[in-house]
Amino acid sequence: MRIRFSLQIVLCAVFAAACDSSTRGSSAPVPTEPATVQASAADGMSVPYTGVDTAGTYFLRAREFRQAGWNFNAFRDAIDELGVDFLVDHHLAVPSGAGSKAANLARFEAEVRSLSEYINATGLQYIWNVEEANFIARKEYEPGKNFYEPEPGTHYVRLPSELIAPLRKDVDMRYVCYDEQEHMIMTRNFLIRLPGRDDTPPSMVETADMTLEQSYAALYEKLSELRAYYDEQGLTPTVEMVWPDLHHLFARAGWTVTPKLMKESWNSIVIPMGLGAAVQYAGRGADLWFNPDLWFTGNYPGHSVAELQSSLWTAHWMGATRVYVENLDYVHLQKTEHNAEKAMKQGLSTERVQGRHHPDADGVFGSLVTYNDGEKYELTAYGQTLSDYACDYRYEHPRPFTWRDARCDVAIVRFPDSCWGQTRTRNFPDTLLGSKISHSSPETEAWFGIWNVLSNGVIPTTGMSFFIRESALQGPRFFSPMASVLVFDHRVGDEHPGFDFRGAKAVFLTGVTVTEATSRELARFVEKGGICIALPGLVDEGLRAKFEAAGKAVYDQRSGKGRWLVTRDFTVPEVREAVKPWLPADDEMRYQFGEHRVIVRGLNKEQVQVEVDGQVVAAPERILTRKIVWKDRTLSEVEGS
Repeated sequence: MRIRFSLQIVLCAVFAAACDSSTRGSSAPVPTEPATVQASAADGMSVPYTGVDTAGTYFLRAREFRQAGWNFNAFRDAIDELGVDFLVDHHLAVPSGAGSKAANLARFEAEVRSLSEYINATGLQYIWNVEEANFIARKEYEPGKNFYEPEPGTHYVRLPSELIAPLRKDVDMRYVCYDEQEHMIMTRNFLIRLPGRDDTPPSMVETADMTLEQSYAALYEKLSELRAYYDEQGLTPTVEMVWPDLHHLFARAGWTVTPKLMKESWNSIVIPMGLGAAVQYAGRGADLWFNPDLWFTGNYPGHSVAELQSSLWTAHWMGATRVYVENLDYVHLQKTEHNAEKAMKQGLSTERVQGRHHPDADGVFGSLVTYNDGEKYELTAYGQTLSDYACDYRYEHPRPFTWRDARCDVAIVRFPDSCWGQTRTRNFPDTLLGSKISHSSPETEAWFGIWNVLSNGVIPTTGMSFFIRESALQGPRFFSPMASVLVFDHRVGDEHPGFDFRGAKAVFLTGVTVTEATSRELARFVEKGGICIALPGLVDEGLRAKFEAAGKAVYDQRSGKGRWLVTRDFTVPEVREAVKPWLPADDEMRYQFGEHRVIVRGLNKEQVQVEVDGQVVAAPERILTRKIVWKDRTLSEVEGS
């Protein structure tokens, strides 16, 4: 068994000695000579809790097993070698098919007893992931009733108290994970088809005929009610987020937000989104976790081993409370039917042919782990990377700060309308916040230009996801340059009177609306010397009239010690010049936590080194000189950086 706590560790001497990082070529910089210190167990503060998402196919679908993984030694031993503290579990399912509600509950309680034997023997923490509702239209826990329709016309999970009780009692479960719930809100459960409906059902509340402001209010009310419900049960709801929006909506309702790293995300966008949301709504119970996810536009694993390493190091130094990798042992096949017996009955080939994947995963029938049978397993290169981080790196590098200390050079203030570039894709509906009458507009899309400016032109102006072609042609990639930036929502002034925008020198004001309280805070910010760059619809009438009358791309007005720049296009030269002092070098993602400066330095698209206060605290052993290209939805490797 690998020891996870109370051991002698080495801490890279961030504050003790200088490090010569001047040689960056084919070999990587060497971290500073370590100093020996005494570590403690993971606490979510100096040392993050580390976990794994158990989504997989081997034990649940193979005919000879058909049980949850924790019943088999191979699963148990693999989890032990990974060195994680907690599971985000997909094996446990809402019970159905037993003929009665009582019989289904009895079956579930028996499954939880089996789980509890494993959890209590290992000391692992357990979190139930209820993503199943994102793909399954109907399940009858109580015969004749759709479990996934807790209120008429909706489609989502609301766990009843009788299912929560055994999990609280037997495995001390404290969190329930809503996987990609914001995805289901903004797309109206686009994968769910139900009899008697021509369209797909809404998620937590019906917003079909609502304005953006009305939709936001209805969703906030529902999320708050659900948070209060779970609080009564001793649980906190968490949300995994695949799109770069709605973090603030969930955080305001007291949910834990978990941005996905890698996946189809620009990491340099989702990190300041998550940090800003958690900082703004910490007083309401918000927390920040990160979930490095190996999927990429239908490729799995769709990211490199180096990207996973970069994700773990970066999440660590962003001060996250928890970090967990998705997923454990999923096998990605060309044929979606994983069960050989079932495939044969359907006339499909039973030969296992690997589906689309990253070149690093050639021949990998699994994820972090591959199984040979119920007794034997192997860690893949991905699994070894997580194990190295979980068992060693995080203890060797306790952090002197957390996400709560985040500050910035530039801030973005924006109403969370769920627009990320849907109109540039084929697969996702343009139903902002689930509304059929609220669609993308120049105002909702204006912030694409902000990210383009702050990334030195790397992130396209067409949108913020690798599902958009202009981004996909660059990916997958972990690194892109980014200024030190935090994102706050339209009501940050209501939440924090006298707000200093966490040290920002420039603030972008964008989106469709802003509260009066936030407008007042922005006016004070400018009077004290700040720069506010704003859409014309969000400034006061007098300033807006001057902008319209000037007939120019940008209207620049002094106010006190600061300036207002009013524009409809954040990419114009005048805006770039105004924020030039805070733009990063092309190999930097910049962050600030209290007095500590963190630089995530790109060595190439996949690999980074991390520097804290000028000292290297993480660097790869070898720098890669290759290029991964995306063509015809497939990833391939070519030589040359």
